[in-house]
Amino acid sequence: MNYDDERPPPLYTDVVENPNRYPSDSRAAAYVVPISREAGNVKYTSPNTTNSNTNEIQFQPLLALGQTSVECTCTNCHSLVKTRVKHTSGLLVWLLAIILFFLGCVCGCCLIPFCVPEIKNIQHYCPRCKVLLGEYRRL
Repeated sequence: MNYDDERPPPLYTDVVENPNRYPSDSRAAAYVVPISREAGNVKYTSPNTTNSNTNEIQFQPLLALGQTSVECTCTNCHSLVKTRVKHTSGLLVWLLAIILFFLGCVCGCCLIPFCVPEIKNIQHYCPRCKVLLGEYRRL
């Protein structure tokens, strides 16, 4: 490029209206972004390319996690798996233990909520890559 040339660059409207008048090595280049109207998918199209070079981003809905394992697509390894569940002590377990302690269950009976899986939180893991996919909380 020759920076000794003191001519100002052409106007944007001139370049857009007459794109063949200015070669690509000129000081001004047309940057035209094609408009894409796609429902459901977000589409990013790079400029001056055909539609074969488009990158589609699909958003996955949130998982409906429950007490049993569910079949879903892993967000890490992108494979269709049935989740592995693990019971963990959550807020409900600790509240029940504290309530039992204050009611007089001092000699270890206040620890009974830690042994009951029906009141624990349930974490869902991918069996392939061992990533936490979500958690079902009781309280």
